[in-house]
Amino acid sequence: MIVMKFGGTSVGSADAFAQVASIVKDKAAQQAATARPGVVVVTSAMSGVTNMLIEAAQKAARGDEEFYQKQQESLLLKHQVVVGRLIEDGAERAALTRIFEQRLREFDRLCGSIAVLGELTNRGLDVVSGLGERMAAPLLAAVLRASGTRAEYVDATELITTDNNFGSAVPLMEQTEKDCREILLPMLEEGIVPVITGFIGATVEGVPTTLGRGGSGLFGGDYWRRDRRGRDRNLDRCEWRHDRRSPQCPERTQSAPVEL
Repeated sequence: MIVMKFGGTSVGSADAFAQVASIVKDKAAQQAATARPGVVVVTSAMSGVTNMLIEAAQKAARGDEEFYQKQQESLLLKHQVVVGRLIEDGAERAALTRIFEQRLREFDRLCGSIAVLGELTNRGLDVVSGLGERMAAPLLAAVLRASGTRAEYVDATELITTDNNFGSAVPLMEQTEKDCREILLPMLEEGIVPVITGFIGATVEGVPTTLGRGGSGLFGGDYWRRDRRGRDRNLDRCEWRHDRRSPQCPERTQSAPVEL
């Protein structure tokens, strides 16, 4: 099994999504012929989206409601361009539109609440800043399906349980490993590629958290550390398509797979 992590520039445009779909499709076909098949994909938000979300929340706290209201149209367009270019199925398009609109309604509600309170807490910022991954991951899963790869979107809040350190949460590994196995292994056994939101998790109470910038590397980095310690040797490779080094796997750079 391999984990492939794609950073924001790797999913920054329709062409980039198409390239990712081609890479994952080829890798899934290669893995299918191995003794331990399976590909897990972790994705960041589209390039520039997380910074925009953070800026919108910060400006809302200062009373600027116009900025976040205008950005909703920009966000929708950015993602719909990819849909228009790469997805032909009408049902898939409609489903994605519903997801995007739901996320944008949540964005509007959250920023509105921040503006009323005149305060941006770390907890509130975590919810806002993680919305980009929650738009990009279902989009990438749909693009993969359109290219002929069986794929399903998985929200990492269902997988990664963290402490309450909002802004730089730490995973509670016992519960996280249990949930990952219960949710991901059946998908992998059926030949499905899970497409997981990077950067985010949730507390025991279900409150969204973020793992800090670079936290999208949790899956690959964490599996790598466990494997090197001699445990759970079910991961063959950690691949990074990213414009920065990951704090979890500092040796790994873009397009540089490492065999374990």
